Amino acid sequence: MKKTALLIQALLFGIWHVVTPLHNLIDGDIDIAAFAGLSIGYIILAGMMGIKWGLLYQMTGNLYAGMTDHFFNNCIATNLLHVVTDTGTDEMMIVRVLTAQIISFGIVLVLWMKKRNSGVKL
Repeated sequence: MKKTALLIQALLFGIWHVVTPLHNLIDGDIDIAAFAGLSIGYIILAGMMGIKWGLLYQMTGNLYAGMTDHFFNNCIATNLLHVVTDTGTDEMMIVRVLTAQIISFGIVLVLWMKKRNSGVKL
């Protein structure tokens, strides 16, 4: 049941993030094909983040580790590190966020596997 709950919350968190490409579609910044591609990408990326936070909860027994990770992700990878190009947009934000999330997901996964194999609470 834990795996099912983890996947459901991750999927719901991913679906919630479709609002980002929807906003771009409504503003006319992207077409429907780009919207579909970005929506799938955001569902996967945010879903991966939801899994990471679920693993953090399993490791620590509280929500604060995931909340802290979410706070730092939004503050640093998403909001503070903007790169404005000649067109005036931050065209590399998705690459920056994806890179940060893959690295942090890998770190959390390694820690979770160590904890699971050792039985020691982190």
